[in-house]
Amino acid sequence: MPTELVQVTCQESLKMELDLFLRSKDKILLLFRNFVFYSIITTISRFLPESIGDSLLLDTEAR
Repeated sequence: MPTELVQVTCQESLKMELDLFLRSKDKILLLFRNFVFYSIITTISRFLPESIGDSLLLDTEAR
């Protein structure tokens, strides 16, 4: 294989691996953010009067 072709193939392979890593990182961060948001809303709603807390939980369940 010519050296230039090997270099291009390596660069494309690294780019694909980086893209996969970044997509995975974004998905993990989104899941974590959703989990933290839901946990905070659930915890806050326990300390609020019943009518307000119920509406907060219903808003998050609709999403």
